Amino acid sequence: MLKVTRFTCENLEKGCVTDERHPRFSFTLESDHEKNSLEEAYLTVNGWSCTTKEQIGIAYAGEPLKPFTVYAAELKVQDRYGEEAKASLTFETGRLDTPWDADWI
Repeated sequence: MLKVTRFTCENLEKGCVTDERHPRFSFTLESDHEKNSLEEAYLTVNGWSCTTKEQIGIAYAGEPLKPFTVYAAELKVQDRYGEEAKASLTFETGRLDTPWDADWI
């Protein structure tokens, strides 16, 4: 059985708030098969998707993310035996390039 044991955004599984315009996603797998390997991973974020064989540092390359917004990331992986596993997470953007609008008191 194939299982996604860790799925992260900017190295956090939960509670990620980032100012990165191109946040990076990573994941780890566990399998009952010896010497198993990743055949393909399909990552979807904010309407953008990519197919990759990488597991570390997959950079978001879609439409610009909006500040102070919660996004969902969906991951589907397949191993060389054809077994599939899925995982999901949410992350939030911070200020990004939003100008600071404040007055000294």
